[in-house]
Amino acid sequence: MLPRFPHYYSDMTRRDLAVDLTDYLARRLVDLRPDEASAARVLCALVKNQRLG
Repeated sequence: MLPRFPHYYSDMTRRDLAVDLTDYLARRLVDLRPDEASAARVLCALVKNQRLG
């Protein structure tokens, strides 16, 4: 995922954007494609809990 977000570590708004995008995908896909929604929730949790520095 990091190649999609240049300056991920130096700009916290990039991390917030990644959290917002994955959270949005999880909510939108829950009824359409449950497997992808689950993957988006996992990715969202990983990004939120990633230790920086």
